[in-house]
Amino acid sequence: MAVRTAAAPDATTPATALTYAADPGTAGSLLAVQETPFGTRVLIGDARGRAVVLRAFRAAAGQAPTLDNLVGRLGYALRHASADFTALLAAQFSPDLATVQLLNLGHPPPLFLHCGVARALRPARRLPPLGLGDPAGHAYATETVRLPAGATLLFLTDGVDEAGARLSGRRLGSPQDMVRALRGGLAHDVALLAMRRDDPEQDEQAVPPSARRWPTLRMRRMPERS
Repeated sequence: MAVRTAAAPDATTPATALTYAADPGTAGSLLAVQETPFGTRVLIGDARGRAVVLRAFRAAAGQAPTLDNLVGRLGYALRHASADFTALLAAQFSPDLATVQLLNLGHPPPLFLHCGVARALRPARRLPPLGLGDPAGHAYATETVRLPAGATLLFLTDGVDEAGARLSGRRLGSPQDMVRALRGGLAHDVALLAMRRDDPEQDEQAVPPSARRWPTLRMRRMPERS
């Protein structure tokens, strides 16, 4: 299990960090986290086309100016290599960790966990897996989620409903504790990645129900690619 912490670089915001833990499972699923000038970028997907997409992600994650541009580069690499299609979910945490952008291409949605409640962030618009059909014919759309201090995003390749049921109403603890707790109840081939925006001032379980705020999804539609 990998455990890492990334600090938010903006000195004007309260001290905060993004702590995350990962377990790739046994299926060789696509799973990558990379710090970039645009924020922390995440990629999770199935094992199909893994090598091609992972190489392209590592090469482009620090250069592509937007999340949809990054995914477009992954699609180009997949087509250029004549590789198969792959379902994937790309995410970008803003440098101040206040928001996260999501772009889902046929992948199970992430779970948003805060104040003991788990909610699946299903995309407003379903897009096909990367490489299935011509990606240039689709207008990629990113969705933006507000990420309050103490909130966790759980990315996983399968078992979203089971994980949500197990985590609802529980004290979440650290990302590594969450991954360990879930591993025993999910199939061994499921990849897991828990990413938590640390709260330096208060424990998230101390927030009363009246103060709970849910994430707002903002859709940004990109122009058609020619």
